[in-house]
Parts: sequence; structure tokens; C-alpha cells
Amino acid sequence: MEVRHPDSVVTSQQPPVATTPLLMLDAAMNGEPLRRMITITNPQGLHMRPITQFVELATQFKSDVFVIKDPGKKIDGKSAFGLLEMVAEQGCQLELEVNGPDAEEAIAALANVLARSAPEE
Repeated sequence: MEVRHPDSVVTSQQPPVATTPLLMLDAAMNGEPLRRMITITNPQGLHMRPITQFVELATQFKSDVFVIKDPGKKIDGKSAFGLLEMVAEQGCQLELEVNGPDAEEAIAALANVLARSAPEE
């Protein structure tokens, strides 16, 4: 049995929280969107074929997916028309933003599609 003085401060019995970030896991668990900057390296830019691949993959995830080219203007990453209107040429910097229960898996897979450097055959 533990005896406490009435003036003593009782602290939480929970284990201490780690102070080192666990990559993107902390943000995803807190409901914050995960973000990653991508440079379009494909000489043809982000055209219909990679856009179709991106959208097909994005729709497999429960998370919300957005692509940002210009600050303050989010494009729905599950909309081929929205991404096509964005006109992302070679060298263009895009921010990928993903928020949801499978955000960590989604951002890794989707960033890979956007970052492919070889033109499609």
C-alpha cells in the first residue's frame, strides 16, 4: 500500500513519451497530414499515363490524397482531370499531402509513382 502526503504531487504512471520522432508515424497518428516534396523528373512531365497510374493507386487507399503545385491550391489526388489541369512539367516541384488511416503506406507508394524518372514505353 502506498501512503502519500496530502501535499505531494502525484504524477502519471504512464511510461514517458519518446522524444525522438518516428519518421512520419507521429504525424499520422495525431491526425496531421503527411507531406512530401516531389520533383517531376520525367522528360514528358506528369501526363495522362502516370496520372492514371497515380489515381488508380490513390483510390485504393482510404486516406485523402492531395497534390499541391501552387501554394494554397490543393488538387484532389483521386481526380485525373484535376491532376491533368495542374500541368506539371519536368522539373516542377509538387507537394504530396496524405491524411488518413493508411497515410504512411499511401504516401510512400504515391510518391514513387510521381518520382519515376524514366519515360513510359
